[in-house]
Amino acid sequence: MAYAWDTFYYFQSHRGTSNLYLNREGSGAVAPNQNISIYKKVGTGANPDHQFKLVRAYDSNGGVAGCTIRSALGSNYALNIYGYGTDMSAEGNCDLYPVGGQYPGSSNYDDSLIDLLTVNADENLYKITLINHQGLYLTPESKSNNANVKWAKSSREDAHVWKLCTSETSGGGGTSGGIEISTYLCQKNHSETWFINNGCAVTAGIMAAAYRDNTTYGIHSFDMSIKVDDEWKPLWTEANGYSWYTPRGWQFVEDDKVYTYPGDAETVAYIKSIIDQGIPPICYCPSGDGHWMLAYSYTSGSTFDAIRIIDPADGTEKSLAEGIRFSCGSAGLSAGITRIRKAPSAH
Repeated sequence: MAYAWDTFYYFQSHRGTSNLYLNREGSGAVAPNQNISIYKKVGTGANPDHQFKLVRAYDSNGGVAGCTIRSALGSNYALNIYGYGTDMSAEGNCDLYPVGGQYPGSSNYDDSLIDLLTVNADENLYKITLINHQGLYLTPESKSNNANVKWAKSSREDAHVWKLCTSETSGGGGTSGGIEISTYLCQKNHSETWFINNGCAVTAGIMAAAYRDNTTYGIHSFDMSIKVDDEWKPLWTEANGYSWYTPRGWQFVEDDKVYTYPGDAETVAYIKSIIDQGIPPICYCPSGDGHWMLAYSYTSGSTFDAIRIIDPADGTEKSLAEGIRFSCGSAGLSAGITRIRKAPSAH
């Protein structure tokens, strides 16, 4: 369902499967500058520390100017950005602060104006961004209980996603999954022309290898050779196509199993099953010039919108459906799903 104005919600963090909710830290009456965190459900029934209301904001002409997220503990207190200095795009902490009525104008009010960006309306999933602080999203610093919440620049998309729940038992526990990917790379940052135009698969592989090796690889990390079967071989070349090794001996292999899942829903379910094994699969879209993308996370649903990917075309996170449209121009995924495994003969 879509959200409603002047309605209290529990904002469930959708970072992994945390089942943690937006939380006012402290106890007793609400006060200025109280910190915001994510916290587990406590007890039964309504929890005002976790309840927040969506309230529309209007400009002086009566037009909608965004909205604010007000605490159930005090209708005058809204989520606010603190500590950003004079740079309106600088990250800042999230706290509660009085904002006055419904009309923007004061700095405190303007610092509280937010917009809800739809991720999946059917699942009540939204990103929350500040209107007057460009590019900042409501973001837990981790998926741990009592993690601090701040206004941060886009990095991991699922870290910015919140599920609007009418109660703390109406959340989506078990409807999402994923693994932490820390390396985001863009093929266009390579110096070689061929790689810039054709290096999406290798770029996705470098990110997957960084995850498997628990290290940080850069866009040039495959510009070397390794010893395989007592012979030095380049990790990748244009002539090698999609047969690569990684710096620590991981090998790219095509996943033949996906050929048995010709439909979108079946393919999505299979991609999710691979992610559940802790393996980031590399998915291929055959449309246009073709494109490879690294999948690492998912929400509920059976379409490509439910799969979250890092797109080597620009090094950003998006849904698999968006990645297909961005680089291929049409929906559709081929059987070309690859995984990486340790090559026994590499050393």
